[in-house]
Amino acid sequence: MYTSIDVKAAEILLERKILRNLDLISGETVLEVGVIMNLVRLCNMFSYFFQFRGVFFEQVNGLPMGAPLSPLLANCFVENIETIALDSYFLKHKFWGRYMDDIISVWNYGVEELKSFLEHLNFWGGDLKFTIELEEDNKLPFLDVLLLKNENSLDFKIYRKPTNNNRFLSFFSGHARQVKIGLIISLTDRIFRICSPKFIEEELLLLKDILISNHYPGWLVDQTFSKRRKKFLECSDDILETTEKKDIFCSLPYVPGLSEKLKRILQNNGLKVALRGSNTLASFLNSGKDRTSVEQQSGVYKIPCTCGSSYVGRTNQNLRTRLLQHHNSISSSLKQNTKPEDFTSALAEHIFNFPNHFILFENVSLISRDQGLKQTFRETIEIKKILFKNNSINRDTGEFGLNSIYDNLLRSNKVNITSPKSYDLCPRNTSVKSNEPEPKRSRRFASAVALKKIRAINYM
Repeated sequence: MYTSIDVKAAEILLERKILRNLDLISGETVLEVGVIMNLVRLCNMFSYFFQFRGVFFEQVNGLPMGAPLSPLLANCFVENIETIALDSYFLKHKFWGRYMDDIISVWNYGVEELKSFLEHLNFWGGDLKFTIELEEDNKLPFLDVLLLKNENSLDFKIYRKPTNNNRFLSFFSGHARQVKIGLIISLTDRIFRICSPKFIEEELLLLKDILISNHYPGWLVDQTFSKRRKKFLECSDDILETTEKKDIFCSLPYVPGLSEKLKRILQNNGLKVALRGSNTLASFLNSGKDRTSVEQQSGVYKIPCTCGSSYVGRTNQNLRTRLLQHHNSISSSLKQNTKPEDFTSALAEHIFNFPNHFILFENVSLISRDQGLKQTFRETIEIKKILFKNNSINRDTGEFGLNSIYDNLLRSNKVNITSPKSYDLCPRNTSVKSNEPEPKRSRRFASAVALKKIRAINYM
């Protein structure tokens, strides 16, 4: 549907709708309608570009799929089509209901006249073309509902496509128990909300067979059915109403054995917790889109040294730009007539003290693509992790004041953390006897050696 939408017409229709309903948005924004529409067009303008096999392309027709504004503009466009088509046709529908581009209709004038109306509708639709599906054996699917026509009424059941294989999250999968119970609840509630009373038991039996085939214990399924049945019977009139109480939620990755205990502690303190799996099916499948190179991404990164130490940093710029800044900072710092600890770059201080080392910019790794507070927090975690291993080049532990209660989770060996400078991360050669003087080495010589050892990379 989206690629068949006339974007210019949709933007005009949206502007008209906003002008007709200014009283509804006046309390939400102080922006003028013209400003809002300029922002809409600006967002659309930068949503048409995509990359495929290293080449950038521009979508020239329709709305881009996945863009935030596409559903809104598409709905305005289809609404306008249906309004014109319904008002201009000489025969009227007994009932007409639409969800985006899915329409259900009651028509009393025969199949031939219905096909004539379809041609009329497609005439106004432009590139957007509708198809028709008629009822068979008094049954008609619409979305996930199967409508069954009786003499004077309609009944409802769950609709399952012919390609449905009844595969759901396995009970043996590495997800939190509550996630699996939530699956049973959502499928059970769908039956109670959609199905006519006389089909509820039939659908529940079918659902139980499906869940058991996905390794769910029968007693757990029955227990959940009983609780949901009781809930719907006791508050059938208010089941769709939302509570006014606003709970505080947080989402945590699921770690077997740890997450359950942490969840109980947090819930006892008034915080509701949702556990999510760290590995999803999408993470293992190829999306078909080009992978963005590491140098074009941002987040928390780690730069290694030939001595085995590493520097951890974070950036909101692309990594290529940040690495170039590091390279330039090292070069300028080593030319300054100052103490190494006064260098602006911790990397420069490291290679000044140890000129036989060089920074492996070509082996940089992007640890995470977190942004905002998560990025700051992740940087602190990663710095502490390498600090516990005595191989950190960083001068501090990051901007986030991480509580020491997390040290045991991050510690790989028993090291009392005080300050990064308290560790001799790259000790000098101790084979020289103590009574022999240390070879003198001028700062200029050290800087020249260090600069020579840095592997220059053309990032531009």
